[in-house]
Amino acid sequence: TSLSFDLVTRRDQLQQNVKTFATGIRTADRELVRRLVATTSCWVFDPETNCFGPGKFVGYIGMDFGKYERAKAENWTAGSGHSLFHGGKTKKRIAQILSPFGANEDLRDRLTDWFESQLGADVVTNIATAKWIFTAL
Repeated sequence: TSLSFDLVTRRDQLQQNVKTFATGIRTADRELVRRLVATTSCWVFDPETNCFGPGKFVGYIGMDFGKYERAKAENWTAGSGHSLFHGGKTKKRIAQILSPFGANEDLRDRLTDWFESQLGADVVTNIATAKWIFTAL
């Protein structure tokens, strides 16, 4: 089956992907999740569920961990030779749908707490959380 990577076009697609990420992180490969968290700067927050999703994950229609892992393993690129999950395209699209990303100390603390509650206290160790920027559904 071929993989399809189309950028989201609607708020509900982002909301579904945040939900998919939030419910999948406990069962997904822990190292994959850790690498994703470590390499993500842009986060989408859903205030209805108090959950977060990385922009380069939630910015594609119908993303899930299986699709993400397969694309990473196959080294998919997004046309320009950059990794598909570089995040620049998804950041721009998400900001068009929601609002621009920005620093938010409260959401950074909440994301750290959320990850620790889901995956354990060591999940954000050695991650530069100061680079995290946010937008909300």
